[in-house]
Amino acid sequence: SLTIIYLVSLNNDYKNINTGFLGLSHQWGQSQLLMGSFNTLFNYQYLNLIKNITSLTQDTLSIHIGAANDEKFTKIYNEDIHSLQDFYAEAKKLGIFTNYILGFNADTKSIDTLVQQLYNVYELMYHEAIKSVEINLDADNFSKYKIRESSYNYNKYIEEFDNISTHIKNQVLGSINFSAAAYNSYSQSISDSAGIYNHWKYLNALEETSNHSFNTISTKSYLLNNDSTNKSGLLNSSLSKQYSDWLHATLDWAKRHKKQFRLTEFNAIQGGKPGVSDTYESSLWLIETLCQLAYSGVDGVNIHSNNWSKQYGWDVNAAFRFNVPRATFQISHTIQPPKDLVFEDSYSLQKVLPVYYGIYVFAHATNGKAKLMPVNISGIPNISAWLFETPQKTYQLLLINKNDTLQKLNVNIGEYLQNNSVTIKKLQAPTLQSRDNITYAGRTFDGSTTGDWMGEYKPEKIENITDKTIELNINPYQVILIEL
Repeated sequence: SLTIIYLVSLNNDYKNINTGFLGLSHQWGQSQLLMGSFNTLFNYQYLNLIKNITSLTQDTLSIHIGAANDEKFTKIYNEDIHSLQDFYAEAKKLGIFTNYILGFNADTKSIDTLVQQLYNVYELMYHEAIKSVEINLDADNFSKYKIRESSYNYNKYIEEFDNISTHIKNQVLGSINFSAAAYNSYSQSISDSAGIYNHWKYLNALEETSNHSFNTISTKSYLLNNDSTNKSGLLNSSLSKQYSDWLHATLDWAKRHKKQFRLTEFNAIQGGKPGVSDTYESSLWLIETLCQLAYSGVDGVNIHSNNWSKQYGWDVNAAFRFNVPRATFQISHTIQPPKDLVFEDSYSLQKVLPVYYGIYVFAHATNGKAKLMPVNISGIPNISAWLFETPQKTYQLLLINKNDTLQKLNVNIGEYLQNNSVTIKKLQAPTLQSRDNITYAGRTFDGSTTGDWMGEYKPEKIENITDKTIELNINPYQVILIEL
C-alpha cells in the first residue's frame, strides 16, 4: 500500500536545536587514552572523527569528562590536564571548536584537595575551554556504591554542593560556571503529581540554598536496563511516559529559573549490551532519540563513549575504538585494557561503531543550527519523520523506518520544495544486528585508518518532480535524509 505524507501547510511548530546541543562523554583516564597528548602521542584520528561532526553542525562540540560512579574522590593528574589542553588547542588551530564539562566526585572532607586540583586545572588550561564544573553527578548512587552513608539524600547533596562550590569560587581564579545534579534516581520516581512536586521541591531547595551561581542542571541518563533482550528492544523503546514526565518537569523548572538542562552522560543501556549497543539498531535508536530530546527542549546531550570498560573489556557503548600506544596507557591512570588489545607505537583506529553513524546522520540533518519539528504519518506504525529548517531557509526531511518490511511512501513536498529536484542520502545495513557494512550515501568507515569515510559518495537524485510529489521505497530499518 502507498502511504501519503503531506508537508503542505504544516503548523510550523518548529523548535530550535540549542547551540552546543551535541557532545560526547568520556571518563577521566579514558579521555586521555582517546585524545593522547604531545607529551606521548597525539590521536589525530580521534580529532578527525570530531571534525566530521562539527563540520556538519558548524557548532561547538562539548566533551564531558566524568568521574566513575563508584569513585569516592576524583583524582586528577597533570597528564589528564595536558591531554585536554593539547586536544583543545590543536582542534582550535584547525578550526574545530570544543569545550569541556569537567565532572568531579567529592565530599566536604575533600574540599581542600578538590580546590587544589581545580586550581591546577585553571593554571594549566585555557579558561575558555572549560564550559562548566559538574559536582557529584552520581550523588543518587553514592549510597548504593557505599561511598556515602545509607541515609545520604538530596538535602545532604545540596549541603555538599554548596560547601564545595563556595570554596571553589572563593579560591580558584577565573569565572566558573557550575553544573548541579538533576537527581535521576530520587526525582525520576514521579509517576504522579506528588512525585513531580517533590522533584521541584529538591530543585527549588538547591536554588535557594546556593550562595553562588550555577547555570546548569545535569544528569546521567540511560533509558533501558541491561536485561532488554527482545529483538527490537531499542527501537520499541522511545521515551517512556515516566521518563517523559520527569524530563518535562525538569525542563519546565529549568526554563522558569533560567537554567540549562543537559544530559551529560547519555546512552541506551548503562554499561551497554553486546549484540544490541554495538549493532546497527543503536544507530537508528540514537537518531530518533536525539530528535525527540532536541524537540523537547533539552539543551544538550553528551553521548557516553569510552575506549574500554570494566564490564566487557572493549566498551560496547562506544562510538569508536582505538589501539593505543603503550606509553599513553602507562600514564593514563585508567582501568586495565581488554586482553586482546595489542599495544602499538602509535595510535590506530580499530573500528568506528554504529553509534557514531547515528551521531553523524543527526548532525547532517541539523546542517548547522537548524530547527526541527515532527511530521505526522498516519497509517503506518514505526515510521518517524522529522522536518529540519536551516537558518538559510533550506529544508531536509528525515525518515526512519523501524519496520522489518519495505514501505512505499508518497511525499507531497508542497511549499518546502526548493527547486525541481531533491537529493537523497540513505543509511542502511544488511540487518538490524549488523556491526559492519553500514553505509551512508554509499560510504562506510569499515577499513578506515584515519577517521575519513571510505568509498565513493553516492547520494541519489530525483529530478523533474511533478506536482511537488515524490514516491519513495524505504527499505526495512533504513534511514533516508532528503534535501528538499
